[in-house]
Amino acid sequence: MTYALTLLTFFCIAIILAMSLNLVMGYTGRVSVAHGGFMAVGAYGTAWFAINAEMNLVWAMLVGAAVAGVVGWIFGAATARISGDEFILASFALQMVLIEMISRWASVTRGTYGLSGIPRPVLFGQRLSDVESFAAFVVVVTLLCGAFVLRLGHSTFGLALRGVRESERSMQALGRNTTSLKAVAFVIASCLAGIAGGLQASMVSFIHPDNFGVMVSIIVIAYLLVGGLGSMLGAALGAVMLLSIPEVIAATDWIPTNLLGPLERVLYGLALILFVWLRPQGLLPERPILNVARMRRRGLVTIPDPQEVTR
Repeated sequence: MTYALTLLTFFCIAIILAMSLNLVMGYTGRVSVAHGGFMAVGAYGTAWFAINAEMNLVWAMLVGAAVAGVVGWIFGAATARISGDEFILASFALQMVLIEMISRWASVTRGTYGLSGIPRPVLFGQRLSDVESFAAFVVVVTLLCGAFVLRLGHSTFGLALRGVRESERSMQALGRNTTSLKAVAFVIASCLAGIAGGLQASMVSFIHPDNFGVMVSIIVIAYLLVGGLGSMLGAALGAVMLLSIPEVIAATDWIPTNLLGPLERVLYGLALILFVWLRPQGLLPERPILNVARMRRRGLVTIPDPQEVTR
């Protein structure tokens, strides 16, 4: 039971990460390789305020998410006018800078020694020290984050982000500030990644810069490619599916322990190749906002006869 709840907790953290990156990559079409860095900022921010300021981890996690959002706002505003390969390189550079800064800022982060003793949250006067209560807390946070991103995706803001993805010039012609849209989307995604980092820090009670390397950012991208870009449910499904691979491998007794890590990366690569080749839209692709065929069957729209149009 303890193992299942621990696995559920990690699933929820991965789901928050996948949905947050989907706001940037799935909705605006910009590939970011800095999500591991934002997760690190949220984790270290949460840990620092919880340990040094003796703040309840619930509030420390919100502060850590805000710090990650500030970093995301600075980066999003600075890179709002670039896209494509230039944005990928800029996000990769940010990822490396954030991890290097955390590794070198030993007076705050303890550098390569790591940061330990991160407490669990306190709710209604009770510390969530057992696995059951903490898993319930993480599930509630995940549901709240999921409801937020789903509501955001179906709002006018989400529709505008999709418009930026399809044709930024058309959105500009409609009078929308696409620079501001992309920057705000990046801030929200950074805050959610910070929340995921804070949850993980409290879950394992020890964090190290190596826990948030570029491989983490790449794996989150893989969640979206497998689950389906632009689909929040697909992002969650992709996270659960790929995160299950290491657990299945670990349960196999005939594989040596020293080969588990390399085999995990090999299987991740094979999964990406197969999905890009056989199902590039992912497991749960993004559904069209307006289904014209369904609306026509219901009599909501009519398609004129081509002969009448040519007259």
